[in-house]
Amino acid sequence: ALALSPEEQDAELDWDSPASVNDPRLATGGPGVAERAPTAFAGPGLKALVVRADAHDNRPHCLSLYLLDYLRKELAVDVDVYDLQGSRLDSRRFDGYGGGAYVRYRFRGSVIVEIHSLTQERATLSALFVDPSQ
Repeated sequence: ALALSPEEQDAELDWDSPASVNDPRLATGGPGVAERAPTAFAGPGLKALVVRADAHDNRPHCLSLYLLDYLRKELAVDVDVYDLQGSRLDSRRFDGYGGGAYVRYRFRGSVIVEIHSLTQERATLSALFVDPSQ
């Protein structure tokens, strides 16, 4: 789970103004990458992105990933989910997601998600949500 520092919690942000690709609030994709990309997470220069989700209450949770090929570059990725022992729990391929695609998993404890680019572009993830499962 992601946690904000006290400074980030107290920061006032102008969420009412529309974001654009040139908006400084958008991630640049990491060290050495000056291009602003409409993605929340990007593997800088890497073809894989790794994310870990932890739930410490031993209750089921829903992990939702949102993939978006915003610039419609015909991106393709493999999404693999592992437990902490390295056993693959699921593997899916996504391509043609210019209109966006959600993938949802129900989990307890911790999982590791690897997103592997199948093109020459960096692996990206536009959003990640962890919610209590119903």
